[in-house]
Amino acid sequence: MKKKQADTPKRILFVVPRPTRGGATQVLLNLLEQVSSPKTIIPFAIYNDSSVLNDALSQLVEKSFASTLDKRSRMRNALIKLSTFTYHFLKRKYCKWVCDRVKPDVIYINTVNDTPHARQAIQMQLPIIVHAHEMDFLVTLRIKESWIQQLAAKASAWIVCSKAVGEFYNTTYGVPFEKIKLLHGPASLARTISTQQGYYRAALNCPPQCLVVGVSASFTYLKGADTFIKAIILAKQAATIPVRFAWLGLDTSAQETTFYKSMKELITQNGLQHELSILPSTSTVGDFYIDIDVFVLPSRTEAFPLSILEAMLYAKPIVAMDVGGIREVVDETTGYLVKDRTAEGLAAGILYMLESEERRREAGRRGRERVLEQFEAEVQAKKWIQILEEVSQ
Repeated sequence: MKKKQADTPKRILFVVPRPTRGGATQVLLNLLEQVSSPKTIIPFAIYNDSSVLNDALSQLVEKSFASTLDKRSRMRNALIKLSTFTYHFLKRKYCKWVCDRVKPDVIYINTVNDTPHARQAIQMQLPIIVHAHEMDFLVTLRIKESWIQQLAAKASAWIVCSKAVGEFYNTTYGVPFEKIKLLHGPASLARTISTQQGYYRAALNCPPQCLVVGVSASFTYLKGADTFIKAIILAKQAATIPVRFAWLGLDTSAQETTFYKSMKELITQNGLQHELSILPSTSTVGDFYIDIDVFVLPSRTEAFPLSILEAMLYAKPIVAMDVGGIREVVDETTGYLVKDRTAEGLAAGILYMLESEERRREAGRRGRERVLEQFEAEVQAKKWIQILEEVSQ
């Protein structure tokens, strides 16, 4: 392939599974917001599964593509039911058409998910970048090993969001270390702007001296919602000051699940209806972060969660399970790592932070400094652009 001049903008086609969901898309948004100048890259996006082309990502790219088949319509569902092979074949043809039209210098596959568009992308004889946001059993139990090996063979660069993720793909799938590029986070100051300070404290009916312990994550078993509730039961017995607990991230569909109903019953059985509030998802996360005193993440697995970085931008101390890449940002100076990953350990961490205002203030201050120096979008975008330029030479 003919090399482009160094000052020529690189045309990047981003292969995005679901542009309106998840941290993987938010990472891409945070990066693109820092490099919107056409002098750097010219970004395009192809969505594998979306009926919304008016989302935030579409506003940051030159053009976004989603075929008629990608819309959640009766036609799409009927075709899948009739012939999955035909559905995937048509989507791969669409991806090829987009590549022929865009003529990208690089194809950027954002997540390791096995999708028709990603399968077509690795057949296009173009440089491939894979951005891996997942690890552990989310990959090994859900994605075929042969697909990860194909990605590893085709990719010129394998971007990972933490050292732990890089080690996982090298150890489990043999991705060469020379292909692995570390790109932490990043978090965005713009995303975490607060507009309604005090909104959540009022919603939680907090007395003046009350402290708030908050989680921002999907209310699921994977994110440790059950562990958090059990930790609250233990912490409540030992707490000497008024405390309210809040979980931000309940999706409407989750309310119909057996897990959610079981958790509501657990809350009722232990009389936590007034201490714990489960709140709906929102895009204005800054309003939540500013109103809490301690941020908690009880997840069973994480690669490198943005929510922790965002809370740290608000100078909040962190209590989190020691999983994945969390230890790369949280330590005894910025929070409390729960080494045993139990409800008892989580309760101990929460109480440790609640018992000292000075401890919370110092951990929050150091955490904010760390994120601004190492993990904020403006810092990481420079490394990102360098990776894109190296691959597209």
